[in-house]
Amino acid sequence: MIRVLTLSWPTPNEAWAEELAAQASLWAGGAQYEDTWVKIFFEKAPFDLQTWLRDLEARSPQPLSVTEEEIQEEAWWETWKAYYRPLEVGSFWIGPPWWEGSPPTQRIPVIIDPGKAFGTGQHASTRLALLGLEEALSRSLPHRAADVGTGSGILALALWEWSQQKGWPLSLWAIDIDPRAVEAAEENFRRSAQGPFARHVQFLAGGPSLLPPAHDLILGNLTLEIHQEVAPLLAQKLGDGGLLVASGILLSEREAGQKVFLNQGLHMEWEAEEEGWWGSLWKKGGPLLNIIVD
Repeated sequence: MIRVLTLSWPTPNEAWAEELAAQASLWAGGAQYEDTWVKIFFEKAPFDLQTWLRDLEARSPQPLSVTEEEIQEEAWWETWKAYYRPLEVGSFWIGPPWWEGSPPTQRIPVIIDPGKAFGTGQHASTRLALLGLEEALSRSLPHRAADVGTGSGILALALWEWSQQKGWPLSLWAIDIDPRAVEAAEENFRRSAQGPFARHVQFLAGGPSLLPPAHDLILGNLTLEIHQEVAPLLAQKLGDGGLLVASGILLSEREAGQKVFLNQGLHMEWEAEEEGWWGSLWKKGGPLLNIIVD
């Protein structure tokens, strides 16, 4: 059974709806919203749900109405599929396998079944990660790369499809602490990846300590707390001149996020913001700073 939590309010407020949906997407199986409501789909909350709701009610600009129901998993799939639509992000076209139309010829298609893993391209942090990936690829083409916290595998698959279209060799690791996410990522590769990915892509359940050293590119769409935890190890796993795409950080956390990577001796090459989220690109071996921020 899938739990459906619906939060609604009387007066349209799209910004508040986007914020709630973005927060929920970091822990739930999926979130949908309009300007007067948010629906959150999940099996089990990773924290005390009532405490989370009380905090939301305290911060809400309007009175919140909260309802909860349970639906069959099949019904959740149909609801999610009806809501999910393709979108274009930079050079990428992100679409589900059930979409009957054809992707634009000038875009690199990335076919993703979102399943229960995070990463459909619908969330601003995922879009920023894709834009950061494209920015990294405009600088150099990696031969060894990793997607840490791969979720649905969208970033790893986008990178792989780019390598196949452009014709350069790539060894790729897709890693997540959630075995279900790793299974979802591998299934998305089996469904739509171009070329002989099985010989070049490794799917690993666990943390970044499992990665070999000397990566040219590492992708991380992670929360600030997880970035703080894994940044020292990711910096070690980068080779000289290697690039790190960092997303999943709120714009309000930008300063704290910068400190995380500056303290690893990384140099910021690019940054962008969208819908209250912040993404950035960092280089190992860039210009050194005189001060390391505490």
